[in-house]
Amino acid sequence: MKKIILFSILISLLVSTGPIMPYAIWAAEETAAVAKPPKKSPVTILIENLQSKDAAVSQNAREGLIKKGEKAVPKLIKALSGADPYLKSEIIFILGNIQDKRAVPVLDELTRDENAYIRRSAVEALTKIKDESVLNILSGSLLDLDSSVRERAAKGLGELGDQRETSSLINRLQDEKEDLVRAAVISALGKLKDTNATGILIEELNKEGISPLCQAQVLSALAQIKDQKSLPALNDYLAKLNASQPQEAVVKELKVEESGVEDVRAAMLKKMQAAELKEKIAQIEVIIKEIQEGP
Repeated sequence: MKKIILFSILISLLVSTGPIMPYAIWAAEETAAVAKPPKKSPVTILIENLQSKDAAVSQNAREGLIKKGEKAVPKLIKALSGADPYLKSEIIFILGNIQDKRAVPVLDELTRDENAYIRRSAVEALTKIKDESVLNILSGSLLDLDSSVRERAAKGLGELGDQRETSSLINRLQDEKEDLVRAAVISALGKLKDTNATGILIEELNKEGISPLCQAQVLSALAQIKDQKSLPALNDYLAKLNASQPQEAVVKELKVEESGVEDVRAAMLKKMQAAELKEKIAQIEVIIKEIQEGP
């Protein structure tokens, strides 16, 4: 009798809970589905791998994102928000190599970042995009407080080769004190090949105390511009150099080894200076000839 009662109770329990069991299973499955994290896209994974301590992994991520091209641009731009300087610089480099115009606004913003390295990287990336919209941005970066940013902006304007920026570069040259930046600006003016820059380049050439670096860049720029108006100034400059050349007798005398270490050193230095002067004279003669022959 007891067995019959227990069996009846068990049957009633099974019958009463029967409809609930499938619902419980379905609810558990739905909860698990909601809790499961969404699958990461290949681009997201590559962006995360940029920060890998393994150089090979980060390099592969960099190359992979560049290969993804414009498809990766929206996520790369989004990843810039809150990124540390290292990740920012990596993303900026990649955006520059992808050369998608959609990156211009965010790169423009980064040219005003508090970190000078980030500003310089943004200027470099904008130069690679080679779009007309970046000209004003690079021109603005010529006024950056950091000389390395100004230098890169000048190089960028030279690489883009738009003569509308000649005046911006001339203004920078007139105010610039840093020699490396001045050399970059002069080089850019040469690449623009705008005859409007001839006047200031001649002024620079005749400037007292001009550095050898800037002097070389001025001569190179004038050679690229090939402006006939520069010939009188170049001929005058050549005449001055020829007048400062040591006489043949003096050159021969300098070849004689003299006694005493200091005397020998002085003789060697004079010989080097004479050789450099001779080389510069030959270079200017070539430039004058090329300008005379015309474009």
